[in-house]
Amino acid sequence: FLPALQRARMSDTEDAHDDTPSRVKAQFLPIANVTRVMKHVLPENTKIAKGAKMAVQECAAEFIGFITGESSDRCWAEKRKTITADDLLLSAQTLGFGAYVDPLREFVARLREFQKHKKEMEGGPSTTSKRKAARGHARSTRRCVNDEL
Repeated sequence: FLPALQRARMSDTEDAHDDTPSRVKAQFLPIANVTRVMKHVLPENTKIAKGAKMAVQECAAEFIGFITGESSDRCWAEKRKTITADDLLLSAQTLGFGAYVDPLREFVARLREFQKHKKEMEGGPSTTSKRKAARGHARSTRRCVNDEL
């Protein structure tokens, strides 16, 4: 993955305001989000240089690409098209980021519980049920129109 990214940087056209290629820049997280995360873990009133923000931004993109690339390879070998959260966690473990796996696994579990609770609070049918209902309505409408003709 890293050599491919370096080749992409060498072959892409340069942006007029920045020395980062536009295609690669599009893969970066928004700098405001990176800054917010950095400020969250640093002492209050800490100033962060623009270069530090950009370095963390690039490292985050590299990390995401590294883990995702491993997960993609795994899914391709298993003839699957969808990368799941479990695939990403297994890749993180395989690539030596085991210290992050348990906190991330806990986060994923809490996120799923939150999504389940949110769906229950909305009280509506699931997306699949909504699609089936819409198809049924469309079919009955077509039948009525065909009967009138």
